[in-house]
Amino acid sequence: MMQWLRVPPAERRLLPESRLSGPMPWVIAIMMFLTVLA
Repeated sequence: MMQWLRVPPAERRLLPESRLSGPMPWVIAIMMFLTVLA
C-alpha cells in the first residue's frame, strides 16, 4: 500500500503532482491515517 514512499526523489518528481506539491500529500495522508484509526 505504501510502496510509493520508496520511490527515489528523482523519480518521485515524475509522478503527477500538479496541485499536490510540497508537504500537502503528507498532511492528507496523516489526516486520513488518523481518521482510519479513530
